[in-house]
This record gives sequence, structure tokens and C-alpha cells, in this order.
Amino acid sequence: MYVVDSADEMRVQEVKDNLQELLSEELLAGVPLLVFANKQDLEMALEAPEVMEHLDLNSITTRAWNIQACSATT
Repeated sequence: MYVVDSADEMRVQEVKDNLQELLSEELLAGVPLLVFANKQDLEMALEAPEVMEHLDLNSITTRAWNIQACSATT
């Protein structure tokens, strides 16, 4: 499970780099990935498909993955 602050577009590249590093860990090989695109209640938040594109999730082919829009306040 990986939670992304969808309202912080400035850090998307940092988040992408961090996620790629985690996915390259041998102990996590093949483990399914669930990305929560958090803070969807904020107007400036990227929508889940935009987060998916910024993180290049479609390039992940070695494991099952899904992205879910959410707001931790609800």
C-alpha cells in the first residue's frame, strides 16, 4: 500500500522516484501494489488517473497494481 498526496503536484517526481526504489526491493518482488491517491477532497488535487500517469504506473508489469482515489477525512 502506498499513499500519495494528490494535492502536492510539486513532489510528484520525488514520490515516483521513491516508489520505483521500493518496487525494486527484492523482498517486495511480485507483491501487489495499491496506491491511494489521497486528499481528493481538495480542489487542487490531481485526480487518480492523473496520479497514475505521473507515477507511470502503466509501466509496472511485474505485479498486480491498482489506484484508488480517497480522502482520509471521510
